Amino acid sequence: MIISIIVDITRSRALLHVAHKLGSQALEADALHFSTDIWSSSVVILGLLVVSLTRVFRLPSWLSQSDAIAALGVSGIVIWVSLRLTKETIDALTDRAPGQLATQIQTCIAQIEDVTEVRRVRVRRAGNKFFTDAVIAAPRTLTFEQIHTLSELVEKEAMQVARSFAEQGEVDVVVHVEPMASPKETVTDQIHYLAELQGVHAHDIHVREVNGKLEADFDLEVQADMELREAHALATQLEQTVLQSNKLLCRVTTHLEAPNSQIVQRQDVTEHYPVMATDICRIADTIAGTGSAHEVHLYRPADTWEKGGKDMPNLDLVLHTTFEGNTPLSQVHVEAEEIKRALRHAYPKLNSVTIHTEPPEQL
Repeated sequence: MIISIIVDITRSRALLHVAHKLGSQALEADALHFSTDIWSSSVVILGLLVVSLTRVFRLPSWLSQSDAIAALGVSGIVIWVSLRLTKETIDALTDRAPGQLATQIQTCIAQIEDVTEVRRVRVRRAGNKFFTDAVIAAPRTLTFEQIHTLSELVEKEAMQVARSFAEQGEVDVVVHVEPMASPKETVTDQIHYLAELQGVHAHDIHVREVNGKLEADFDLEVQADMELREAHALATQLEQTVLQSNKLLCRVTTHLEAPNSQIVQRQDVTEHYPVMATDICRIADTIAGTGSAHEVHLYRPADTWEKGGKDMPNLDLVLHTTFEGNTPLSQVHVEAEEIKRALRHAYPKLNSVTIHTEPPEQL
């Protein structure tokens, strides 16, 4: 019986190790079966030992019944193990997952950046496979790609937690993301989101505080072929929606724009205006610093160049300027706008003016 106990201990530990590694409930039940044999044999050995000692040392007669008492002990162990196996069988048939798994997954997901709220986590188990579905809330201003990246991160974290219960087990995770207003959401973020929600795009948003209240104005891009009446109604609806969403706002003003999505034909005529290009660099250098302006490009429509010659003044301008790499972007923007105003003052008939700002090249 002692040899049997040693063999059963070895088999039970080996089966339990593999059961935990593979997440197999069948092997775990088999390991439990061998453990009952260990306890049963141990109780029988103890009973027989007590009976033998009673006869040798003439102990009280009631100790001679130790074998029967040991049998009762074995029966108790069998009943306890049977109940335990019954519970595990019911859990397996009802796809019940480990009790703490859902809680641990929820705690792990809640710590991920951009997860505003974990609304539900459900886990079920079928054999060595875990099925998890999680419902989370994320900032409504995130893009589709950002939401996709966040979902993949949530799936990865949930899989890692599930595999801590079954190292080689399969894990299937489904993540559902719901939008909500984030505590970090700014007034600008709100306007961007509400505009996109109505199918239009808002840019150049300015928010100011006046007597403790906020005012906002921004450019609103609508379809170029839309009638003014329809565009104004759309802008008015957006203004009302923005005001209702933020009680701190007392006034919202929109400027309608019709963006041109067509690809226009242009010809680079920079070499035909060397004096103008040099003067443009000089004007920019007086604001951004000597030597900052470079790479000037002047464009004009190809058809007007053919018809009117090179003296026609209506040109598009693209200018590159260099600023120190540690300069705040807000200051760079102000100086770029100042350069643009100075260029338009010097050349009033310029069409579009684009100022590209960049740090010095690293040597």
